[in-house]
Amino acid sequence: MRIMKRNKYLLLLAIFGFLSNGLFAKEVEIPTVKENGEAEIPENVSLWLKEELSKSTTTVLENFESPAFFTNKTAKVIGYIKNYDKERGAKTVMFRYKNELTREDKPLVLKIHEDGRFEMELPLDFPMRHWFTIHRKRIPFYLEPGQSLSVILDWDTLNMGAEFSVPTHVSYQGGLEEINTKLNYFTPKFDYNTIRWKIINMSPDVFKKEQLTLQQEHLNKIEAYRLSGAIDTKTSILLKDEIIVHATVNIMDYFGKRRSHQLTGVSKEKIEIPIPEDYYDFIKDLALEKQSFLVDRSFGTLVNRLEFSPPLRDIKGAGFSYTYTLDSNELVAFFLERKEVLTKEEVQLIEAVAKMNGKVSKELSESYTNFLMAHEFEIQEYHAIGYRKKYVSHELKMWNKKDTVVENLGFKDDLMYEIIKLRTLNFMSESLESDQFCAYWEELKKDIKSPYLLKVGNAYVLDKESKKESMELPEKEPGTKLFKELIQPYQGKIIVVQFWSPSSFYKDSSLKKFLARKKKYDDNKKVAFLYVADDMYANNNRYIKMCHDYGFKNNVTLSSDDYNYMRQLFQFNKSLLFVLIGENGELLDPDFAFHNIEPQFHKRFNISPEK
Repeated sequence: MRIMKRNKYLLLLAIFGFLSNGLFAKEVEIPTVKENGEAEIPENVSLWLKEELSKSTTTVLENFESPAFFTNKTAKVIGYIKNYDKERGAKTVMFRYKNELTREDKPLVLKIHEDGRFEMELPLDFPMRHWFTIHRKRIPFYLEPGQSLSVILDWDTLNMGAEFSVPTHVSYQGGLEEINTKLNYFTPKFDYNTIRWKIINMSPDVFKKEQLTLQQEHLNKIEAYRLSGAIDTKTSILLKDEIIVHATVNIMDYFGKRRSHQLTGVSKEKIEIPIPEDYYDFIKDLALEKQSFLVDRSFGTLVNRLEFSPPLRDIKGAGFSYTYTLDSNELVAFFLERKEVLTKEEVQLIEAVAKMNGKVSKELSESYTNFLMAHEFEIQEYHAIGYRKKYVSHELKMWNKKDTVVENLGFKDDLMYEIIKLRTLNFMSESLESDQFCAYWEELKKDIKSPYLLKVGNAYVLDKESKKESMELPEKEPGTKLFKELIQPYQGKIIVVQFWSPSSFYKDSSLKKFLARKKKYDDNKKVAFLYVADDMYANNNRYIKMCHDYGFKNNVTLSSDDYNYMRQLFQFNKSLLFVLIGENGELLDPDFAFHNIEPQFHKRFNISPEK
């Protein structure tokens, strides 16, 4: 391994903030690997690191825009923590990865061995910049498919500094050592408090102009670093992308954040100002066909701001409405397909109505009305089917309108727009029946040219198609045994497990609806609720009060390490997740939609809510 000589570099601190040029620099020293770890790494660990690094299966990528950018290979992060003491803190490494193309959470938990070693395998399809978390500190890394990277840390520095800050002593080894070292030391720092102040106090045109001016100044500075030899071309591209992404997000957030930061004494007229017609014209200059944007750790934020930007969101006719009407012919056909939920008399009633072509006679009117009232949840399902059919048609028509808008914004044929379309599969898979979901994808993919995105979309749809009614918890997962122990006291009941954080929970009307739904099943002897949180909240007054006020009786707190295993087991990064467990302990739904508890419980278990 090459030992880096001591060099002085200017650390770029790109602050879109108070300073007149938004930038200042100071001299810092990049520590040598020897200073930061090699001499203190035990020989057996050093040999292990070298052996693992030799297992890289690809060459380092030369160009982000080459066809080799999309390469499906497992990459590996291996690490060592000097002076590690398992009794003083974390026993796991948490990587809260999210696939931004499919919007799926893919968290990984890695055990830290007693000697301080850890390792993580990542099935990558393209390069990524991200971080993993140890002891509430963020460890940044850049990784490519097929490559192995070692990360050397110091336990003492992991216990210093603010939560989720980057520790001072981080060094890297492997083919990606240099780019990781440079990215770590040249990564811009952004002053979000200043941005918030400017959003409130600047007009949109002035704010946008300043952001674009500062962006160009910082891009020029990064280019100067490249020309001086301080950083290579690949590093400069990623740093430039980070500047562009943050400036773009700042500009796109302007109107939304003005509304969210309504301050006392600030008039509504000052907060809610009209959007200038040319406000979003800067998008034409973003080069959204670049593959390198996918590497940036804020890529998900960028694509989110584009897909929900006013030009795409506020298209005429974008809002969808559905009139809930009962077509007797359709309703009769619906129930004739579901005779198993009907009594013999109800079947005879429906068949009689069918013979009258859906026209209900006076003699049958009262019986038919009572029938509809008795089958409230089936009627909801009937409406849901009609809603979904029209919704799919509406959304496909809206893409035609969006195509025109995006063409005017200059990125209709770019990779970014195809990604925006692909990302809708996540929502549609949860909203549509299987045949409708497949039909939606078949239409949508006609406009997607990227072979890689087509591959991702086809795999996603196939995966959703193969989803079973009940699933087995993987026995080899560390969290499986623990989860089974958690639900054991409630065996024989239908269990709703709520993983939650008191710092981010329902509020206002959403809270009232949640509590009202829960109350309908609180006293049902066939149903049990289990509430699981990280034990960092165990002595928190807010947590204790919420449990009392909301009627959370079956409370469990887990160590942060064990809660991490729950995140990995059920694949969630969000602060609130519901899991549905059957009477025999089987996993019925790893991401249960609690807002649909009434029709779901009626359909699955024939359990009706208490009035």
